[in-house]
Order: sequence, then structure tokens, then C-alpha cells
Amino acid sequence: MGTEIDETVYARIGVREPYFALRGVRFPSPGEAVCAVPVEQQPGEQAPLTISEAARHSAILGLCAAASGTRDGRRRYYLARRGSLDRLATRSRPTGPLSGQATGELRSERAATTTSTILTASEEPLFRLELEFAVFSAEAFERVFAHTRRGDEPPSPPSSPYTSPPEPEGVRLGTRSASATITPGLDACPGHFPGFPTLPIAMLGSSLERLGLLLLERFAPGPRRIPWHLELIHASRLIPAERDVKLRAEVDSHDERGPTLLLKALLEDEEIFSMRVGFAPAS
Repeated sequence: MGTEIDETVYARIGVREPYFALRGVRFPSPGEAVCAVPVEQQPGEQAPLTISEAARHSAILGLCAAASGTRDGRRRYYLARRGSLDRLATRSRPTGPLSGQATGELRSERAATTTSTILTASEEPLFRLELEFAVFSAEAFERVFAHTRRGDEPPSPPSSPYTSPPEPEGVRLGTRSASATITPGLDACPGHFPGFPTLPIAMLGSSLERLGLLLLERFAPGPRRIPWHLELIHASRLIPAERDVKLRAEVDSHDERGPTLLLKALLEDEEIFSMRVGFAPAS
């Protein structure tokens, strides 16, 4: 196993490689975790790390921290429900390896909270994520999400499919809103979760971000912008592989720093995910 994490804690969580990509995960004390943070997506103007990849790694490190504090050794599944992520420096492009640190705890059998920070090589905070998780025992997860169970998942790919999100298709742009569709394949979900392949919300958020940037080019042409603040309003359902997902983006507000977009995802016309994202000029 290449995850470089204590096997005991790894057995307590549901996510697996390659979606789990953290390296050198250590637990200074129960409820605390530190690691090396990889960079898989090309960050471009968001260098050194895209906000969606920061969300992915920070969330996983946080749930590892929470799992390290449990005593019964049972596997639990942690599904993000609400939270916020901030880019703490929008005009700097630090170089060198990134690291992460997190704290987490179970507030009850069904809920956990975590706080995670990604740091530069000089230990300056780059991102901070605070999340509320819904927590499911393995038995409850298998019962509630039985409709996502698949027995035909392909073998784990030789390279990570998480270097880029599903590309929005059928994009329609208005002056203040946009829409598109994605259809994540089975090969887009390895490790999330084995036997129950579902699209990670970090990848869903990345697809929505791409749609939002297309809208911004229409709404406010000019210098390129990058996301600096993300508010996860709600995430109510897992998205099974090979299902059409409708994406929606609309201008929510605009201030001196830049525009804020409201981004949504719908499954069978039911809104299952929404987040508010603030954008600022790229450095």
C-alpha cells in the first residue's frame, strides 16, 4: 500500500486510493493528523494548488484526524455536508513542498467536525478548511446507499483520474447565469468508494468552478480570476457513476474584491449540492 498511513486508522475510513493520495500521514495525538500534500492537478494561475484539490486533500486529512480519535476500530464513512474553505494568500505563488495539519472529532455517532490547514514549505498557511461531516457506520452506509452499489468497477487505474474533473458539456451561457451537464463514468470514481462508486464532491465542485469561470468571462470580461473563498451550503446526496448531473451557475453578488457565484448541481431535477464561491483577480 502506498498511502503511507497507519493501517489501523486507514481501516477506520471508507475512502481509498487513488482518491486518497496523502503521503506520510502521522498522528501526533488522537484527533490530530499531519501529512505531505501532493499536487495532482495542474494549478495554472492558482499555483501552487487549485482550491478544489485543496478541498479534496484537506477534507481527507480532517476525516483521518477524526478517525484517529475513535476507540472502537470500526470503519466509518464521512460525508461532507457544510463548511468553508479560504485561500489565505491570493497574490503569492510559493514554491516547494506543501504540508497539511488537521484536527477532528466525532461530535456524536452521526456527526464530526474538522479543521484543516495546508501550509507552504515555509509553514505559512495557504488554505484553511472547516467542515461538518455526516458520519455513517459501514452497515448504515451500505444500507442507505445500496442504490449506488456496483460490481463492475474497473481495476484501479495506473494513473490518477483526479488530475482533472469531468468536463462540463452542453454549456449554455446567459448574461448572469450558465448551465451544463456532466456524466461521471465508472473510471472517474476509483477509491470513492470501493463497491459504491460515486463522484467526489471536490471533483463536482471543480466542474462547477469551470462552468463559473466561463460565466465570468461573459459577465465581467477582463483579468483572469481565481477562487479565494468557498462556502459549502449543502451536499445532500451521493452522485452515482454514470448518472447525468445538471450544473447551474449564477451571479450572486459583486463587490470591490470581485464577483461571487452561486453554483448548484441537480440530480433528476433535485438540487443536491450548492456552494457559494468568491473570485478575485489572479496575481
